[in-house]
Amino acid sequence: MNSTYKRKGSYCRTGIHLAALIVLVFSLVVLSPVRLYPQKVRLKEKPHNVVPSPREALAVFRGIEKAWLKEDAAAISKYAGGSKVFIDVRGIRRRGGYYSKSQVFYLMKKLFASTRQVRFSFVRYSSTKGKSTRAFGIARRIFKDSHKGAIVQDKVYVTLKREGRRWVLAEIKSTR
Repeated sequence: MNSTYKRKGSYCRTGIHLAALIVLVFSLVVLSPVRLYPQKVRLKEKPHNVVPSPREALAVFRGIEKAWLKEDAAAISKYAGGSKVFIDVRGIRRRGGYYSKSQVFYLMKKLFASTRQVRFSFVRYSSTKGKSTRAFGIARRIFKDSHKGAIVQDKVYVTLKREGRRWVLAEIKSTR
């Protein structure tokens, strides 16, 4: 009978030790500062006071020029930022208004479906010096209107603005 009693006592002590071990492991896992799951890695960001250079604005104008000639609506819409872009361009068949990045894509796609771009090149830039918050470009455009069959020449005015650390589209307007 004594030997049975010792066994029951040793089981009882082993159970207490096992419970204490489980509580200890649980508290280490839950309360420790080291997490067992991966955390998002933060990339080093440029300071917010870094402003885009005038050279970067010219690069955006060149990118828009290439995309317009290729009739690439996706490439042009990539230059739209978080705020809406004012668009009033001949050939879209819609009055001017403010459009989101995704709407810019569909408007440009519609423009390129209804016209064939013959020429698009920036002929003048202004306010791309110093700490200006806006940059302006004037492009000469020649296109064929698919509905009328007419060749049309006009000017397209493109305005960029600073948004964070990059230049983004603010306006695209053409002469009517």
